[in-house]
Amino acid sequence: MSLTPSQKEAVQSKGNVCVIAGAGTGKTHLLAERYLYHLQTGFSPLQIVAMTFTNKAATELRSRIRQTVLAQAPERTDWLAELEAAQISTFHALAGRVCREHPEMAGVTADFVALDEWDGQLWLTDQLAIALDKLPTELYAQIPYSLMRSAMVAFLADPLSAKAALERDNKDWLPLLEDFKKQALQSLLSHDIWRSAWNCLSQISGKSGDKMEDARQLVVEAMSSISQRENIDSALAQIVAVNLQGGSQKSWASKEVLGEAKETLKALKEFVIKVRKVGTITLDFTDLDQHIELTIPSLKEAFKFVQNSLKEAKRQKRILDFNDLEIHALQALKNTEVQTYYSQRWRAFLIDEFQDTNPTQGKLLEYLTPQAIVTLVGDEKQSIYGFRRADIQVFKQWRDRIGNSVALSTSFRAHQPLINNINQLFTPVLLELHQELDADRQESPHIAPHLEIFAVTPDPELKPKPSVDLCRQIEAQHIADLVETLLNEQLPVWDKKTREIRPIQPRDIAILARTWTPLEGYSQAIFQRTFAGQFIPVVQTKGGNLLDSREAKDAFALLQFLADSRDNLSLIAVLRSPFFAISDRV
Repeated sequence: MSLTPSQKEAVQSKGNVCVIAGAGTGKTHLLAERYLYHLQTGFSPLQIVAMTFTNKAATELRSRIRQTVLAQAPERTDWLAELEAAQISTFHALAGRVCREHPEMAGVTADFVALDEWDGQLWLTDQLAIALDKLPTELYAQIPYSLMRSAMVAFLADPLSAKAALERDNKDWLPLLEDFKKQALQSLLSHDIWRSAWNCLSQISGKSGDKMEDARQLVVEAMSSISQRENIDSALAQIVAVNLQGGSQKSWASKEVLGEAKETLKALKEFVIKVRKVGTITLDFTDLDQHIELTIPSLKEAFKFVQNSLKEAKRQKRILDFNDLEIHALQALKNTEVQTYYSQRWRAFLIDEFQDTNPTQGKLLEYLTPQAIVTLVGDEKQSIYGFRRADIQVFKQWRDRIGNSVALSTSFRAHQPLINNINQLFTPVLLELHQELDADRQESPHIAPHLEIFAVTPDPELKPKPSVDLCRQIEAQHIADLVETLLNEQLPVWDKKTREIRPIQPRDIAILARTWTPLEGYSQAIFQRTFAGQFIPVVQTKGGNLLDSREAKDAFALLQFLADSRDNLSLIAVLRSPFFAISDRV
């Protein structure tokens, strides 16, 4: 596949580049071509690091790079050989490598074992409970157990940020609070609804004594106070409390002017209610904040105790979790000799899905890349790993630091009519985050309708009412009719591999259901139909009753044995299952 102009610009950038890549814009293809470009400009695969966020994605990226080299430089067998040892991995795998190569600087044992994500979480849950039980009891006088546990879980998820935060007090954040309130107030005063209301209400008036005129005067007075930064909280409350009932047409210049005053006051009141609900303008230091300040020393002591307990438990077991890998790698990279070692070893970095990077990973990259060429690929709109401490600010900071940004705007997943609808739909939703896309394909493969909805609606007067099974049979027959029609009419579809439009085939059709139960009925109904003189082939990947699955039966046998240890049949079933995998002979 050839490169689009924007892809080509990114691939052939001489120095650092940040690529803004929306979904379906060919970022994996770009990364493989960028990797090849580095090879062609003199780098070895052993000098290039390519990173993404899951093992599956890293495996796919290595495969795509290998295919690209095979297709465009088949004579370079040395590149192909070195690719097998190249650092194409996840962030955690790279951090683990740093720890293994410099265990003393990283503060880890040389023979540590890295727990996977789920094993690490289970181990941490158990060990945290043990550490909390050993906490000095006086710490629980200020902080109840449930709150203490929640705090420790949050701190351990991002220990570096937690440690830095616990060193701060209100002298650090109160000025930030004041700046935040000023920004919120300025946003209020510059809002279209506020400005429109001020322009309207300050230019019209009714006769004195009219209820609507009284309301207008109260609101104008309150708006004036807020504009002068005086009594903001009470002034906002005054606008919210204003009575919009009453008002005589005789007291105003016309019926239209009275109506305009009422509508303006109503719109402003609703707007201010929303502003007060957010509460940013009236934020203030309260008794609760004072209480939190008093608990910080206890939190610091508890966090230090818990960290030391977990550290000792890990040292004894010689294990590290994902967070540990990053933190200890960062510790090693703070050493100038380690930095020099990697700056001479790795000369170019390609990082995919950079919008999901956390602050620790961002710091790791800083230490690893002071003299390297960096290629970042990401998209703010696709940041979904906040629960794993991903911080979109890391992406923004690196993008601003690099300065050279290229946006990929050609989608390879859709045709132009669909892309036009997407642009129209998301422009008012995403605002400044929206990126206008074009499509690689101009024409849609077939005419509308592209979406149809059908419903099985029994006659309400029918007695007795049809059963659920009967309705599902009717539904299955209708789905089979649709599949048969699509195949017989040879609906044109786009073939991604050949990049041509061709008639639909059975393998192009997917049938999804909310639950597994109806899938078997769908399969049977479709398989009974014929296309081109043959039965329509069906592959059922899931379906049936979950409790009938092998895994569920093994788990049930285990529960039965735990409930009654004399149940030898259940014991045998458990021992033969994958839980223990003991052979019949043994």
